[in-house]
Amino acid sequence: MKLRTKNNEKPFDIRWTHDRNGDILLWRYGRNKVKAEGVSKEEDGSLRFQSVSLKDTGTYTYSAFNTDGTEIGKGEAEIKVYERVPKPTVKINCTADGNAALTCDVENSKDPSLTVSWYEDGKLIQNEIKPQVFLSSTQVQENKPYSCETHNPVSKEKSESVTVSCEGPGLGKHFGLDIWIMVGIVSGGSALLLLLICVLLICIICSCCKKHKQDHVEFGLADLTPDHTDTNTKTQIHAQPPPLHQDEDEEYPTPIPYLSTNH
Repeated sequence: MKLRTKNNEKPFDIRWTHDRNGDILLWRYGRNKVKAEGVSKEEDGSLRFQSVSLKDTGTYTYSAFNTDGTEIGKGEAEIKVYERVPKPTVKINCTADGNAALTCDVENSKDPSLTVSWYEDGKLIQNEIKPQVFLSSTQVQENKPYSCETHNPVSKEKSESVTVSCEGPGLGKHFGLDIWIMVGIVSGGSALLLLLICVLLICIICSCCKKHKQDHVEFGLADLTPDHTDTNTKTQIHAQPPPLHQDEDEEYPTPIPYLSTNH
């Protein structure tokens, strides 16, 4: 960090101060009175850092005086130290109405300078500090890949591409009912309807079989029953023949008539 004086006069007394850490270098009478770790003074009074970290971020002010105590230089400079950006991941949050919110998540990063770029199918659609992008239900149904890229002035990293799908918990409710409850109700109703149809078919089949059996029995009895209306039926009376091996002196009994039906 350069220190500038009037007419490039060489300073005799130099003080460098950090806005958060206080005095980091105090040089007087040709030697260091205060010197923070990792810094050194150049010949012209400029401040050199051997290395920097996040704690070195801030504003530095200096003042310089000549041998008689007159101020010959005064100014300030700012250092911004950025952390390397870790690789982000895309998190998906579906809503009940079918929309989706995508978040570009960078774990444990508190860098306020991060900028997030969103890509849809490889094309830039948003470049803001906000880590989220919102998709309508129509965009969700298009099943396009999305990715995000986080970057600061010194580094950048891009996430893996993801295809947004909201068939899970995000769309779990419609009309105030859980979708799985609705599926269960519909499935149960269909099963009950199928059961009723099966019972009805069994009843119809049993009824038909019973009627067929009854008709068959009536038809068989009709064949076995004589037809009394047959006009050709004739009834004749026959005398019973005398019994064999009767005694000669035994009288023949009176013949017993019997009926004979001829067709």
